[in-house]
Amino acid sequence: MTTGIIVEYNPMHTGHLLHVQKARTDSQDTLIAVMSGWFVQRGEPAITDPYSRARIAVENGVDLVLLLPVVHSIQSAEYFAKGAVDILLTAGVDRIVYGSEQTDALQKNATDETKLKQALQNGDSYAGAMQKARGGVFLDANSRLGLCYQNAVKDKRAHVEVCSVYRAPWPGSSVPVSEQNASALRKQMHTGTLPEDVVGSPPGPYAALEDYKEILRYLLFFPREDPSRFPYYEPGLTNRLRNTYTRANTMEEWITLARSKRHTMARIRRFLLHLLLHLPQKEVLRYRDQPPDALYPLAMNEKGRAYLRSRKNTLPILSTKKALRKYSAQNETRYQWDLLAEQIYAYPIRKQKVNP
Repeated sequence: MTTGIIVEYNPMHTGHLLHVQKARTDSQDTLIAVMSGWFVQRGEPAITDPYSRARIAVENGVDLVLLLPVVHSIQSAEYFAKGAVDILLTAGVDRIVYGSEQTDALQKNATDETKLKQALQNGDSYAGAMQKARGGVFLDANSRLGLCYQNAVKDKRAHVEVCSVYRAPWPGSSVPVSEQNASALRKQMHTGTLPEDVVGSPPGPYAALEDYKEILRYLLFFPREDPSRFPYYEPGLTNRLRNTYTRANTMEEWITLARSKRHTMARIRRFLLHLLLHLPQKEVLRYRDQPPDALYPLAMNEKGRAYLRSRKNTLPILSTKKALRKYSAQNETRYQWDLLAEQIYAYPIRKQKVNP
């Protein structure tokens, strides 16, 4: 049995450990994770680099960690899920397991796709649109993603089981349940504290969207191209961002001041990331419906290595960064954007090291 999970580990915590344990059917099961790289789905840089996060995952029960390319990792739930599921299906998993606080919620009623599309066109957030499309039943973020995983598998007509496990309170944690989330852990890490519920020792300095504030200000006030070419742009968004910049002391304040019904904070963060990466809409659409052209493993143990060897004739496996660069130089591939993402991600960190 080969089981797939879709993760970010931003950072990995004790709740994730429970998910890993529950995802396995038995000790012979091969557990493959698809993980966001340098930038994550909520529209921010990952707190630390993907190689470190993948290493920690393998040290704590995952057999193989594959990169989710940035053209998928910074998208809304539907397209994030589609990109991740495509990689797991290409890797040959038998089942996909996700964590959810509402393990039975997806079975209660169906999604009205017409209502969903209409609500999104009216400017509702994905969460709000989904609630309207499901007769007022609210789904937590993980359940919404779970529904997207199920839909992605259906669209591919793949014979792969998609199932959920209950995201129970973190075992043995002294942290209140209301604060048991990665956002709370990241806030502590940015203040110099490594919380007890963080798994492993993610190396610092820890990245944050705040590190890119001045670069983003420059790109907005002196644009290289028409901002409307980038995903998540809405008419008036750049003006709102320019007009609110001087009133904000932090990146979070800036995004909060710029938000509106049509400009949700998540959409603004994703727009800013596409602007930062110079990743236009046409490139995102180009790879949205294309199957993966290669797999890029970030970390693995012996079981994961043996599994990759069994799949080597399926499609290219880029086992080193050198192989990734060579492949990207010779082929039109989505991974070229990850090479750029790594450089942009590292810029403020290099700057911190030069100017402590």
